[in-house]
Amino acid sequence: MSAVFGVLISLAAIVLVWRFVASLVQPGQPAEPIDAEPIDDPFSRVPAFRKKPPRGRSGAMALAEPDDDPPADCLPPRR
Repeated sequence: MSAVFGVLISLAAIVLVWRFVASLVQPGQPAEPIDAEPIDDPFSRVPAFRKKPPRGRSGAMALAEPDDDPPADCLPPRR
């Protein structure tokens, strides 16, 4: 019984190695031809760099603008 398991494990290892080597040797999918469609802008398919927003306190933003008028319960003016 243990000989059968040894043969099955060996066979599975051989199949996995064979598939790996075959995937390395086989050519991949062909690339799109360059002349498939005329491109006016050569940089049209280049992704734009997007800067990540700052995190933490430097990225905090105000939810409401502060009022310009002083509130009624302010301290009285100095003499």
